[in-house]
Order: sequence, then C-alpha cells, then structure tokens
Amino acid sequence: IETFRRQLKMLGFSFDWDKEISTCDPNFYKWTQWIFKQLYKDGLAKLVEMPVNWCEGLGCVLSNDEVINAVNKIKAILLSEKCRVDRIEQVFLNNEEEEIHELLIDDKVFINEDIKI
Repeated sequence: IETFRRQLKMLGFSFDWDKEISTCDPNFYKWTQWIFKQLYKDGLAKLVEMPVNWCEGLGCVLSNDEVINAVNKIKAILLSEKCRVDRIEQVFLNNEEEEIHELLIDDKVFINEDIKI
C-alpha cells in the first residue's frame, strides 16, 4: 500500500489522503463482515459453493477473462501456469433486493448508535 501511495504521489495525483480507505485493514473489513453476518442471520444472504478458477502459482482465484483453456493468460507468457477449477463457498444476496432496500430505508437493520465506523 505504501508503494502504491508513493507511486500515485510521484505521478502527481492529488487526493485527500485523510479519506483513504484500505480494504485489507481489519478496522475496515470487520464492518463488511458484520453486515454480511446480519444479512445471513436475517435470511437475506446465503453461502453457496461455486466453481472458481484457482491458480496454484499465484495462490488466488482468477476471473474467467484471465484464463484460457485452463492456462493463466498473465503467467502463460513466462511459464505455462495451469489453473484448475475448484469450489469455494461464496456469499450471495438472496433475490429479495426490495426487502433489503426497505429494511435499510426503515433503519430496521444495521443501525446501532453506539457503533462508530
């Protein structure tokens, strides 16, 4: 993150760095995890096992656009890194989007005055 920030500054980009958010910061993702737990508890989200493109060389999941015939397009230039289809549990919102919207508008979910984000 420091390198990325330094590179942006070198390029002359002007940002209000006081408003920077790091999604890998536990103080950030604890709230997204908390929100999904509330959605799951209320039956508005579900865990579903889905197929993914797992790249052993990078140790991460790749999008379908990054894989052609089970070969990672990015690493294929350097070495033919094979990808395999694996299955992982992922969080999906149920199709009651209108119900979620109404709960948020009516402040029936997630609102806790003691929590400071």
